[in-house]
Amino acid sequence: MVDTRLTFDRFRMRELRRKQGLSSKVLARKVKRSADHISRIENGKTPPGSDLAEKIAKVLRVTPESLWLPPGSAISSISPSGLTPSEGELVEAYRALSATHQDLIIALALNLREAKTPTQQQAAVIAAEGYQAVLAARRAAPKTASGKPGPHHRSGG
Repeated sequence: MVDTRLTFDRFRMRELRRKQGLSSKVLARKVKRSADHISRIENGKTPPGSDLAEKIAKVLRVTPESLWLPPGSAISSISPSGLTPSEGELVEAYRALSATHQDLIIALALNLREAKTPTQQQAAVIAAEGYQAVLAARRAAPKTASGKPGPHHRSGG
């Protein structure tokens, strides 16, 4: 049993999950929870109970204790305060996204950070713009009574 005075290290959980190539949906399935529940844990909205933390640790191949921090640890007290207005806006927008979209944002940011050439940077931006265009097209598509795109709507190309 983990000491209840400890703080769950959601940042470590997310980092381990990503390093192992697991989406939040896959982790959720493996621990028999919803992807939304995993997202709430990773976003600091709810801590896992000790039983769930043990299941997560097992899937991530770490000890349960390694996912907990002592009270007052620097990483557990990270907050948007001290950010510029645009950084704060980014944090708030990110927190409002689904787990899948959060993963896409992280992937884009990492691709941009790791791009060594202007061509690689341009490719990352083009991929993001393409995704943005798909979302815009979906929002603009005429809907039928069922809520699906109408017969004259072409998805893609």
